[in-house]
Amino acid sequence: QHITDLFGAGVWRSALLALTHAHLLPPEGLPYSTYVTGRISEIRSAIEAVAAAAPGSLPLPYTLIENSRHCPINDQSESVLPNNAPWLPNTWAFLLDAAKDQDGFTYTPFAAEQQQWPWMLALTAAASIAAALLIRR
Repeated sequence: QHITDLFGAGVWRSALLALTHAHLLPPEGLPYSTYVTGRISEIRSAIEAVAAAAPGSLPLPYTLIENSRHCPINDQSESVLPNNAPWLPNTWAFLLDAAKDQDGFTYTPFAAEQQQWPWMLALTAAASIAAALLIRR
C-alpha cells in the first residue's frame, strides 16, 4: 500500500517482482512449480488490490532469487533452485529483458522535475544482487 500511496498505482505497470528464498522447498507433495505459481498469484492479487486494478491487468513479471549458502550448486558452480535452474543467469536475463522492454515509470513530484529512467529499476536490482554476491564470498 505504501508504494502505491507514494508513487501512484501506475508504478505497478513497470514493476518487477523478485521472490527471495527461492531455494526453500514447498510443502511435502506440492510440486515446486505449483508452489511458485501460488506464491506469485498471492502477491499479484495483493498488488492488484492496492492498485485498484482488475485481476490479470498488470504484467508483474517475476524472477526467483537465492543466494543462501544452503542453496545447492551445480557442476558449473552456479547456485540452483529446486527445479535445477541456475538462478543468477536467469535473473540477469530477466533484468536485461525488462530493461530493454519497459518504457519505465516517471515519478513526478513536481511537473518541472519530469525525468524518465526506464533502466533504473533493473540497474538497482542488478546492483543489489551483485552486492549480495560479494558479501556472500
